[in-house]
Amino acid sequence: MSSNNPKISVFTTCKNGGRFLRETLDSILSQTFTDFEIVLVDGASTDETISILKEYEKDKRLRWISEPDTHVNEGFHKAIALTKGDYLMCMPVSDGYLSKNWFEKCVHVLDNNPEISLVHGLPQTLDEDGSFQGISWGDFLSIPSVSPKDYLFFWLATRHMFCELTYCVRSKVYKKCFPPPDTKDYFEKHGAFLRFVFNFNINGYLPQFITVVAS
Repeated sequence: MSSNNPKISVFTTCKNGGRFLRETLDSILSQTFTDFEIVLVDGASTDETISILKEYEKDKRLRWISEPDTHVNEGFHKAIALTKGDYLMCMPVSDGYLSKNWFEKCVHVLDNNPEISLVHGLPQTLDEDGSFQGISWGDFLSIPSVSPKDYLFFWLATRHMFCELTYCVRSKVYKKCFPPPDTKDYFEKHGAFLRFVFNFNINGYLPQFITVVAS
C-alpha cells in the first residue's frame, strides 16, 4: 500500500536504541490496519541502530534520517514535520504496541466522529527483562468512561494525562498543540508532551477513551 498519503503517521526518535529497535518496529508493523507510515529520526547513533534500520527499510512505509540533535525534543519536531498522515501517533523506541488492532480502533473512531480529535487507551509497564508489570490507570478498565465533553473538568480535577504511547490525534491538532521547536519556555522545552496535553485541553478539543491496553 502506498505511503504517499497514509491515514496514520507513527513518528519516533531514538539514539543508540538498537537493543529495543526491532521490538518497537515489529509492534508497529504487526498492526491489522496497514495504511500507515513510520517516520523515525535517529540522533546519530553509534550502536547497531543504523544497520537495523537498513534491514527494515525494504518496507517502504518506513522513512528515517540520522543526524545529530542538540536537544531531545529536536528529534520529535523533525519527525512531526516529516509526517504525511491524517492522524499522528508517537511511539518512542524501547516502547511498543500491545494491541494489534489499536490503529484500526483509532481510525474507526476518528473517521466516524469529526468532533473527536484524539483517541487514547491505556499503557502497561514492561521491564527490560520482558516481565509485564502494572497497567497505568488500570481503574479505567472498570469505571464508566468520561464523556468527551466532560474531560476538561475531569483533567482539572485529577491531572490525568493522555499517555503519548497510546494516543492517536488529528494531524492539524497535533501540530497546533505541540510546542514549537524554538520555544524558550522551560516547561515546553522539557515537558513537551505535558504541554501538548495542556494545549489540547485548554483549546477545547475533545478526546475519546477506548477501554484497551494499547501499548
